[in-house]
Amino acid sequence: MSLAKKPPIYPLKTSGAALILLLCFILLPVSSSFGGFLATLSATDVVDDGTSTRLEVASRTAGTAFTDAHDVDIDVRLTFDRAVETPVAKDFEVYAFDRFDDLTDDSISLKNKITRINRKQWHLTIAADRIPKEATRILLALKENTVESVAIADLEAKVAGFISFVPKNAPAVLTMHLVKKEPAYPDNLPKVVSIARYDSSGFLTLGITGPFTVRIVLTEKPRTFTPSHIGITNAQVDRIQLGATFTEKPPLHEGGYATATDVPSPSGRDARYYPYYVDITPELRDAADIVIEINDFKDTAIPANAYLKAYTSQREGRNRLTVRISSSARFRPKPSGFSVALPHTHGASIPANGFYILTKKSAHSGIDVPPVEEGPLHRKPRQLSYNVRESHTLPNLEGFLANGGTIDLVGPTNLPAGSVVISEILWGSDHSLADATESQWIEIYNTTGARLPIAAETWFLRFYAANEPIPHPKTPGILDRVGTLSSPDAHVYGASGGVPIYWSIAGKGQGGRTGHGLTESLISMERLIYTTGEVSDGTKAEHWTASTLPSLNVDLSRSGAPIASPGTLRFTPAPVPVVPPEPVRLTPDQIDLVISEIMYSVGKSRLPQWIELHNRSPQAVNLQGWRLQVENSPGDKTVLSADITLTLGEVLVDAGKAVLLVTEPGRHSGIGERYGDLRRDRVIVLKPLLDAPAPRYKLLSDVAFKMRLFPPAARVATDTVGNLGATPAWALPTIEGESRSSLLRNYRYSKNRGMTAAGWRLAAAHAYKYAQHITYYGHHSDHGTPGYRGGYPLPVVLSSFDAARETSTSGVVVKWTTESETDNAGFHIFRNTFPEGVFRRITPSLILGAGTTGKKRQYRFTDTTAAPNVGYAYRLVDVSFGGTSRTLATVRLKGTLSGVGKGTTTWGHLKTQN
Repeated sequence: MSLAKKPPIYPLKTSGAALILLLCFILLPVSSSFGGFLATLSATDVVDDGTSTRLEVASRTAGTAFTDAHDVDIDVRLTFDRAVETPVAKDFEVYAFDRFDDLTDDSISLKNKITRINRKQWHLTIAADRIPKEATRILLALKENTVESVAIADLEAKVAGFISFVPKNAPAVLTMHLVKKEPAYPDNLPKVVSIARYDSSGFLTLGITGPFTVRIVLTEKPRTFTPSHIGITNAQVDRIQLGATFTEKPPLHEGGYATATDVPSPSGRDARYYPYYVDITPELRDAADIVIEINDFKDTAIPANAYLKAYTSQREGRNRLTVRISSSARFRPKPSGFSVALPHTHGASIPANGFYILTKKSAHSGIDVPPVEEGPLHRKPRQLSYNVRESHTLPNLEGFLANGGTIDLVGPTNLPAGSVVISEILWGSDHSLADATESQWIEIYNTTGARLPIAAETWFLRFYAANEPIPHPKTPGILDRVGTLSSPDAHVYGASGGVPIYWSIAGKGQGGRTGHGLTESLISMERLIYTTGEVSDGTKAEHWTASTLPSLNVDLSRSGAPIASPGTLRFTPAPVPVVPPEPVRLTPDQIDLVISEIMYSVGKSRLPQWIELHNRSPQAVNLQGWRLQVENSPGDKTVLSADITLTLGEVLVDAGKAVLLVTEPGRHSGIGERYGDLRRDRVIVLKPLLDAPAPRYKLLSDVAFKMRLFPPAARVATDTVGNLGATPAWALPTIEGESRSSLLRNYRYSKNRGMTAAGWRLAAAHAYKYAQHITYYGHHSDHGTPGYRGGYPLPVVLSSFDAARETSTSGVVVKWTTESETDNAGFHIFRNTFPEGVFRRITPSLILGAGTTGKKRQYRFTDTTAAPNVGYAYRLVDVSFGGTSRTLATVRLKGTLSGVGKGTTTWGHLKTQN
C-alpha cells in the first residue's frame, strides 16, 4: 500500500476529535458493536508533555537522523477480552507524519514482529530502523473485520482527568508523538539559571520608585509557572510572560558565574532555555528591600522532576534577587487587613440559592466534594447546589476568630449588601493532620435566584484583626460582615471609649482530633437564618450556633466526619427582628459638614498642625472629592505656600463624628487603642496629598489664614473660617508659655460666624466639664479636643409635650415644642399599653430635628395604629448627630406631662440618665 499519494480515511490530528489517548499503561477500549471481543491498544513507553492532550513516545529528537543514543523500538500491546487466533502484520496499518502533519513518503511495516504473550494479549513492535527520519507522529490502526468479531468501535478514554469521546464507527487507533527522551539523572533536574532586573532600554537605576520587571531564566519549560511560584516580599506580581526561548548560554553576569561551564545546561527535551519576564509592583509601605525568590516547581516529564527551593542554595542573582527602594519613592500607608481571593478556576460559580465553599484543603475538609464539572451529568442531585474550591492562603480561622477578628465578603458593587452572605464556618483544627488547619472552611450562601459566576479579581474574603481599622459597612462592594468583634456600630471598636467588645467562639463549634484512637468530632459554626429567609447579624454572638446531627453533605466514608451542613441551610424558627428602615438619603443642602476646631503652630514651632471636620448631618458623609482651600497671609514666609488646595479621598464620617486632618504623623493620646475619638480611620495625613511638602512643614499661618470647604464639584463653599480679610479685623488668639491651644468653634452661633472672633473660642480658656478624657495630637501639653466634640451647649430644651385622641379617627396626635436645639438629628416616639411598662418604638423613621437653632420649633406626629378605648403612654426620645439617644419626657394619654423637668430638661440631667 502506498501512503504518499493516498491518505487514509482517518488521518487524525492532535487538535481534533480524532484520537483518544491514554497516559502510560492506560488502555484504549475497543468494544464490538456485535457483542464480541474487547480489544485495546496501548503504548508501553510514553511520557506526557504537560498539556494533557497527547500521548508521547520517549524516543528521539523529532525530525532528526538516527544518531540519538535513545532511539528505541516502539512497543504496543493488543488485548482482547477472550482468546483469538494469531494476528498478523496485515491486520494493521501504520502511518508516519512529519512536523507539517503530512504523510511521509516512507511506509512503516510491522514485519512479523507480533509475538504472543497469551491467547488474549499480543505484543507488537515498530522497529526504530523502520521509522522515517522526518517522522514526528505515528498512527497505528487495527483494520476493520480483520480479527474475529473485532470490528467497528465505540471508544471512550480518560486523559489526565478529562473524558474524551470518539464518534461511532471509528477504527481502533493509537497515535504516538516522537519526542526527545529526558537526559539522565541528575542533568534532567530543572534549575533556575538567573534572576535579574530587566529594562529594555538597558539602563537600570539603583533604586526603584514604582513598577519594574525582572527576567527569570529556567533550564527548561515548567509544567506551570504562575505568581504562586514566585516568593516576594513588599511587592506583588502583576504579570508573568514567557519570552523567546534560546539555546545559547545566557550572559555570565546575570547569574554571577565565573565561566561558561558554570552556567547550567538546558535540562528539557528540547535543550532550550526558557526566559520569563515578570512585572512587579512595589507596595511602597516602607523603605524595606523587595526580596524575590523562586518557589518549588515541576517540569513536564512523567514522573515529574522538581525544583525544590529548600534544597537549593539561594544565591543572589541566581535563585534570589534583592531590589532596593529609592529614597525618593513616595510611600503609602499599609492597608488594613489582608485579602483571600475566591478561586475562579473551571468556571466556578455560586449556584442560584446555593453555596460556594472555600477550603484550605478539600481532601481534609470532611465535605462530600462534588466534581468540578457542574450539572446532572456529573453530579448527584444533592451536589448540584454547591461548589468547593481550595485556597492555601486561607488563614488559621480558629486563632483569627478567637483573638477578635472580622471577615468581610467583598463582591461586585452591583450586588446589594446581604444578597450573598457567609453562612457557616468550620474553624476547628483537626490535630490528626500534619497541618491542622487544612480541615477548615468557609461557606458562602447566595440568596438570589440567579447563578453568580466567580470572576477573577472580583470576589474576596478580607480579614481584619482586632487592632486594625475596619471600613464602613456600607462601603460599596461589602456584601456581608461577620466576626467576633462587635459594637453598636459595626465599623467602630467598641461601645465605651473605643474599647473592643469580643465574644468567644467557645461552644459555637469545636476543633479536635479525628480518626486516631479517642476521637473528638469537629463541629462547624452555623449562622442563624430565619424561616423567612432573613439573615441575622453575623457580628453578634447570639446569631451563631454549633452544628448538630444529622450531618449533611459531609463525606461519611471519611474517618471522623465533622458535624456540619456544608452546601445546605438549617432554618431557625424564630421571628425576624424588627429592623428600622434606612433613613432617607440626604440632599446636598442637608449635608452639614463644618470646620469645628483648628490647631496652628506659633513662631518656630514645627509640631503637627491639624484641622477637625465635624459632620453635623443626620447621616454619614463621604469625603471623596471634598476640597479644602487654604489661603495664608502673603507676608508670612514660614508657611508652605500662600495658596493650597487639598482634595480628600474616600473616608466615611458618621453622623455626629469628626475626622482630623493632620499635616504629618505625630504624638497623640492613643490612635486606635483606647479611645475611639482618634481612631486610625478618622485621622487623615495631608502630607501625601501635597506635591512635595518640606519636612515638618507649616500649613497654616499664625498671622492670618482663611479656609474654605467645598463639596465635590461645587463652586460655592459650604463653610468659610479664619481671620484673613475679615471685617472687622481680628487677631488669632494665643496663650503664654510654650504650650499650644486650639481654636474651638462656638456652637452658639450659626456657620456664617466662622470669619468672626465671636465664632471661635480659645480651648485653653474654656472649661470642658463634659469631656471624659484628655485628647491631644502633637504634644501632651496641647490644649484642645481633637476628634472629641466637647463643650456642647444644651442639646434640646423642651417646653411642652402632649398626646390627645382625634375624635374622627380615634388616632392619637402627639405634639411637642422645643425652645432651642443643638446638634439635634431628630426624634422618635415610643409607646406602651399602660400600665404594661414596655415601650416600643412606633415612628417608622427619624422625625428630623432642626440641628442647631435658638428658635422655638413645633412638631407633630399622628399615631394611626392606636386602638380605641385603650390606655397608652407616649415617650419622646431625642437622637443627636452622634447617635446618642436621650429620653426627654413621658406622657399618659389624657394625662399630665410626666418625666423630666415638668416639660423641660437639661443636658446635665439627661447625662446622668444615660
